[in-house]
Amino acid sequence: MAQDDNGPLFDGLEEHFERLQRIRQEELEEYKRKLEAEYEPERQRIRASTREHLEFWEKNYGAQVRGWRRARGWSQDDLADKLNDLGFEMHQTTVAKIERGIRPLRVAEAVALAQIFGVPPLSVFYGASPDHEPYSMESMREHLETIEQGLQDAEKHLEDAAKSVAYWVRQRAIAVDAMNRAALDADRHSEGS
Repeated sequence: MAQDDNGPLFDGLEEHFERLQRIRQEELEEYKRKLEAEYEPERQRIRASTREHLEFWEKNYGAQVRGWRRARGWSQDDLADKLNDLGFEMHQTTVAKIERGIRPLRVAEAVALAQIFGVPPLSVFYGASPDHEPYSMESMREHLETIEQGLQDAEKHLEDAAKSVAYWVRQRAIAVDAMNRAALDADRHSEGS
């Protein structure tokens, strides 16, 4: 039976090459996990900041509702009764939570409140953004998009680097195999002379 031209040496190199590829892949995955862990606190800070900024609108809406209610001389119970008349089961405590901005408001409830007060449903959003926020929502969104693009670019570079490493490891294995075959051929030739 004829033996493969590559021989056992080449089989050993293939196994070695595959083992090196697995090790490199594990190293790349570990590096990626470390990068993600390193940037996770910043991602969490940005998320919290964004959420805080967005929750401003709930607090602002609640403050608007309180202002509209007080301007009409109504109690929180009065407003709860008016909401109940429109089919929204509410108690005074729920109205208090809405006014403090600690209870999320459903869209239908916001429209009902606007109807009760005779204002356009989106009138609460016509005002300026909060004074305490140094950036507009648009600039914060652009900043987040820049960060996301940077992460995507870094992941792409990491993937390209891994492919490059794999290519060069393969080239080295081929060169070492060629050198070993040449040395084996030289040994055979010298033994045959």
